[in-house]
Amino acid sequence: MEKKGIRRPAVTLHVGIGTFRPVETEPVEAHTRDEERCIVPEETARAINEARAGGGRIVAVGSTSVRTLESVADENGVVRSGQGRSGLFIVPPYRFKVVDAMLTNFHLPKSTLLM
Repeated sequence: MEKKGIRRPAVTLHVGIGTFRPVETEPVEAHTRDEERCIVPEETARAINEARAGGGRIVAVGSTSVRTLESVADENGVVRSGQGRSGLFIVPPYRFKVVDAMLTNFHLPKSTLLM
């Protein structure tokens, strides 16, 4: 990736047990997620904002990265650095502000990781 000029800035989401608690509500939107601490370094926010401004795509690796980036972005998709908490539960018809694509792992049905 680096040889092709693809940057890999990092984010952190401290995943808690609530992430793996099954969704048992109807409708699913009624499910309440536990908030989790997230960290977006300044260099990560800058790299993502520069890529977006230059027409680049943002590919998140992992649903936790997606939740983190979408949680710290403003309504125009500008990513802010810092520490905070995310309780974002992405369900259709969620409109993504930052992430264009995602690479992810296997997820159990009815989990909050991928709805």
